[in-house]
Formats: sequence, structure tokens, C-alpha cells
Amino acid sequence: STKGIMLAVAEQLNMDALEIDPYVDLKQYGLDSVAIVSLVGVWRAHGAYVRYEDVLKHNSLHELVSFILQSAG
Repeated sequence: STKGIMLAVAEQLNMDALEIDPYVDLKQYGLDSVAIVSLVGVWRAHGAYVRYEDVLKHNSLHELVSFILQSAG
């Protein structure tokens, strides 16, 4: 779900989900390679086909949510 994706990202960043601008590159919030690997593992466990490279390509929360929801369908 959109909320689940947002909460997972926020948890990795140690932020409240509402503090994250959905159109800002997540690297500006400190999302690093370790966090990306962790998130990809979580999303794959929930049925989404997401790769590390996909997170780099879809680097804002808005783009990432759209991509993950499409890939899970």
C-alpha cells in the first residue's frame, strides 16, 4: 500500500512520514545504499518486484510509490 511504502521509507530515514516531501530525491534525506538494500528486501518479501537499481531510478517517494504499486500488480 502507499502508506506502507511511505512508512517503510520513513522508518529507514528515522523520520516521520509526513516530514518527507514526496517530490524530493530521497538521497537528500540521507537514504543510502544500506537503507535501499533493506527496503528492497522488505518490498520483495511483500510481493513487489523491485531491484536496487529501480530505487535509484525512481528516487522520490512519489515515483517510488507509483513504481512499486505497479510492480506488485
